[in-house]
Amino acid sequence: MLINEKIRLLRQQKGLSQNEMARKLKMSTNGYGNIERGHTNVSLSKLTQLAAIFDENLLPLFKGHNKLLIQWVVIIPVLKIIKTSAHSFYVPALVQKIINLNVILRSKC
Repeated sequence: MLINEKIRLLRQQKGLSQNEMARKLKMSTNGYGNIERGHTNVSLSKLTQLAAIFDENLLPLFKGHNKLLIQWVVIIPVLKIIKTSAHSFYVPALVQKIINLNVILRSKC
């Protein structure tokens, strides 16, 4: 099952309409519909908001999508750090994030 399909299923299980979800996410109904149809990539911040709305952990959304999880949780933040700062004090925090992700992936996915 794709992530967008899981999002749709969770919304339906909660008895929420697409319009209600769009309001909760502070986006247009059409924009939210595009998420459910898989026409747009969901940002990590939106996934975090979705998890809070559904009262779910984010990891079940990523089951079977380990590469996507690594991209959103590790690669994109790393690229942002590299792009915005040349300070070396970010490196220990980055290494810890990668270690934590590895532990999560081994235990959950």
